Parts: sequence; C-alpha cells; structure tokens
Amino acid sequence: MNELYLFIDKPLDKATIQQVSKSAVESFLSGNQNPLELELRLRDLEEIIKTIRSNQDVKDYVMDEALKFGKSFELSGRKITITGRTTKDYSTCGDSAWIDLNKQIETLKLNLKAREKIIDSGVDISTGETFRPPLEKRTEFLKVEFLK
Repeated sequence: MNELYLFIDKPLDKATIQQVSKSAVESFLSGNQNPLELELRLRDLEEIIKTIRSNQDVKDYVMDEALKFGKSFELSGRKITITGRTTKDYSTCGDSAWIDLNKQIETLKLNLKAREKIIDSGVDISTGETFRPPLEKRTEFLKVEFLK
C-alpha cells in the first residue's frame, strides 16, 4: 500500500488536482512519455482504485468512520454526505400483471432487434418498403488485457 501513498499521501484540494492534471497532460502531449505506456499506467491506477473501493471491508471501514461525524460533514475542503439508494426487484412479487407486462417488454425488444435487421438490409421484402441506412457512430478504443 505504500506505493499508493507515494502518489497521494493526503487529500488534495481542487486547485492542486487541476494543476497536477494539467501538468500531466502537458507532459504527456510534449512527447516526454510513451503514450501507450502512460495509458497502461492510467489503467493500472483505475484498476487499483476500483479494487480498493469494491472491497467490502474497506467500504465498511470507511462508512463506520463517516458515521462518527453524522449524516453530513466537511473534511479536507469537501462536504461528505451519507446517502443511499434503494432498488426493488418486482420479479419476486408474483404479480401476474407485472409478469405479463415484463414479457411484453421482452417481446418488444426482440421485435425491435428483428426490425433493425430488416432496416439494415435496406428493404422490407414483404412490403417492398426501402429505408435510408441508419446513422452510424464509431468509437475507437484500446482493449487491454493481461497476458497469461
């Protein structure tokens, strides 16, 4: 864990975050670093953060500490509010009307996919109707995987 604290040993203020980010971007764009290696380091940091934040023991530890200060408090120039989200799973209720409506939604999704295939072909063979091709947006990204 010491490696993580070498980078950030205390909470940063907003101005420092902006300054560090700007400096990093300028260094990156100046050609001082291999862009692919930088991308890998950024992904590593994201994965470290995701792994730490998703650990239930860490979540519990952080929440226990926050509860000591009440529902809303300030710390290191930030307002922290304990909040939550409730989700409901209606599929367990046994309501036949809900089940029927959900089946209709699933059927409509399948029908929509089938219709999209017809539109992609350019013509509805059963009616002779022709279609303009759908707008396509392409986003390129890097897929990065660890080698075994």
